[in-house]
Amino acid sequence: MRMESRTGNRRVAKAAGVLVLSILAYVSAVTVSAPTWAQAGCDWYGTRPFCNGQCPSGFVYTGQREACTTGSRRFCCPAKYVTPGINCKWVGHPGNMLWVCDDPMLKFYLKNSCNVRVAVKVEYLPINRSSWSTNNYQFGPGETGYLVDTKNRYIFVTANAVGGNQRWARQRIDMGDKLGKTHTHTLTCR
Repeated sequence: MRMESRTGNRRVAKAAGVLVLSILAYVSAVTVSAPTWAQAGCDWYGTRPFCNGQCPSGFVYTGQREACTTGSRRFCCPAKYVTPGINCKWVGHPGNMLWVCDDPMLKFYLKNSCNVRVAVKVEYLPINRSSWSTNNYQFGPGETGYLVDTKNRYIFVTANAVGGNQRWARQRIDMGDKLGKTHTHTLTCR
């Protein structure tokens, strides 16, 4: 009986020692890893081993998640990084997460398909301002030229033939949902 008791005690002591070492190794890994993963206010939310990772108020979920014994923890960043745009998403991994969007501007070109020089007035919303601007241009016969970058899907164009009587009334050009693309408008003569 003594031998069984000693063997049983050895097994319990050995199991307890393994458990203590496992807990210490886990605590050391978490303590060392967490600071290297933090980036400009971003952090993991949810405490292991039983996690209920939710982003706190003012933070957003980046799509990065780690499983816990129960639940999961989430990598969250300050909401101030999330700006409106087109096809926006979080890219990277914890420690180097970035919020990226497609280029929100639209490049607007005009083609003069007439045999006369044309004066053009373009009203548009610049990409770096909140109010509308007006630019004036001249295009030779058959010329296509770049006019403006805009952050609005609408541009207003007015034109007239230089030294002639051809006039194009102010028209609103709807470029649709082509932000990040190039749009060319053609002036045709009667």
